[in-house]
Amino acid sequence: GVDNKRAAEYLLSNRSEAFHDKVVFSDVSEHGRQEWRLRSSEGKLWPLSVSPYRERDAFVIFDQHQCRGADMKLDHRAVGLLTIGPGVTKDMLMQAAGRMRRLGVGAQSLIMIISPEVKEGIATF
Repeated sequence: GVDNKRAAEYLLSNRSEAFHDKVVFSDVSEHGRQEWRLRSSEGKLWPLSVSPYRERDAFVIFDQHQCRGADMKLDHRAVGLLTIGPGVTKDMLMQAAGRMRRLGVGAQSLIMIISPEVKEGIATF
């Protein structure tokens, strides 16, 4: 896999006009602690807590370790993308989907992408 910082850099450098120009992700701070950060397409990086932008104005990366307990205020039209590979449990899936607080209430939605191994397992089930 790719770490969150590299994923954010990739998304910003390969974005289309329809895509956000900011990405929020979890990374290790200069002090060795996990913290949420926001990177802009201009290359500026802030701890999310002092950023001039909010998470609802950005693409947010939740990895498996940051799903539990993360409470981001996402745009009411946000779309979540869940990637499901071997070893993903129902609990992991529910934690990831649960980040979309307005799912089923507002216009938030989910897209699920499954790995070839999972697809094969479903087909033989």
